[in-house]
Amino acid sequence: MRVGSLLAHGRKLGGDVVSSFRGTPHFAFCPESVSSDVFPVDFETHLEAGSFAPLDAQGIPVAHYLHADNQYNPTRVAGYGLALFNRFRRTRCPEVRSRFLNVADWFARQEDGRFEYRYWIQELAPPWVSAMAQGQGISILTRGYRLTGRAGYLETALRAMAPFHDRIPQGGVRSHPDEGFDFLEEFPTRNPFHTLNGFLYAVIGILDLTELRPEAGAKLRFDRILKALDHLDRWTVPGWSLYDLHQAGGHPCVATVPYHRMHITQLRYLSARLGDPDLAERCRAWEAQLQDPGRRLAALFRKIRYRLASPSPLPHL
Repeated sequence: MRVGSLLAHGRKLGGDVVSSFRGTPHFAFCPESVSSDVFPVDFETHLEAGSFAPLDAQGIPVAHYLHADNQYNPTRVAGYGLALFNRFRRTRCPEVRSRFLNVADWFARQEDGRFEYRYWIQELAPPWVSAMAQGQGISILTRGYRLTGRAGYLETALRAMAPFHDRIPQGGVRSHPDEGFDFLEEFPTRNPFHTLNGFLYAVIGILDLTELRPEAGAKLRFDRILKALDHLDRWTVPGWSLYDLHQAGGHPCVATVPYHRMHITQLRYLSARLGDPDLAERCRAWEAQLQDPGRRLAALFRKIRYRLASPSPLPHL
C-alpha cells in the first residue's frame, strides 16, 4: 500500500477512535426538513471546518487525489452545496445564496444529467456514475429550481433520473439483490456491495423530484426501490448498522460512528416523509445504540477487524 494511502487510513482510524469515545457532531438531523425544503442531513460542521476547501475560481470544491491529481468529486460538491443551502435558509444571507447557486449551476452544466467521476476507483473505469451523486445532485437542482424558478435546473434533475432506470451492465446504478426489491448502488461494480447511505441519499433525491414531478417516480417503478426499506435487517447486526453488505474474512462491514448516525438521520427523515412507523422504530433503536459508549467501542473493534481483513475496501465518497 502506498505511503499516502497508509496515512489516509491512519487519519481515518484516528477519527474513528475519537468518535467512538466522544460520539460525533456530524450528520445531525434537521427537523425542519420534514416541513420545508431544508436538507435533512446537517453538513454545517464540515463547512465550518473548511473540509470542502480548496475551491476553484467558480467556488466549486476540488479534491486532490494521489492517483488522479485534482478532480471534481460530485458528492463532495453536492455536500458543500447542501450545507450552503441550509445555511442560507437559516441566515437569508445573499452571499450564501449566490454561493449555493454556483453549485447548482455546476450540476446544471452536466446537461445529460450524469454527474460523472472522471477517475478510477478500483474496477470502476471513468467516466462512471454513483447513485449517491445522482440523488444528491437532484436534491441540489430541485432546491435551485424552488429558489429561482429556472427551468434548466428541473430539466437536468429529470435527466439525472436516467441511471436509476438502468441496470449496472447498461451503465446505470440499479441492481437486483432480491426478487422483492431493487437497489441503487453508490458503487456500481460488477458485484456491488449495496452501500446503505448512498442508497438512502438516492431515495431522498427521488422524493425531492417527485414532489415537483410525480410522474418521474411512476416511470422509475419507485415502489420496487422503496421496498428495500422493508429489508433493513440485512444492514443490521446486533447492536449496530452496517455500512454495506460486503464481508472480509467473515467480518461484516459495520458502520463507523459518523455513518451510523448518518443512517439514523436519513431514516428519521424518510420515516416522517413516508409515514412509516417501522422506520421510526428502527431509528429509535439505532439512536439508543449510538448513545451507548460500549456499543460505539464494540463497533470500532468490529470495524478494525474488517479493515485488517480487507485493507483496500471501496472508499467513502
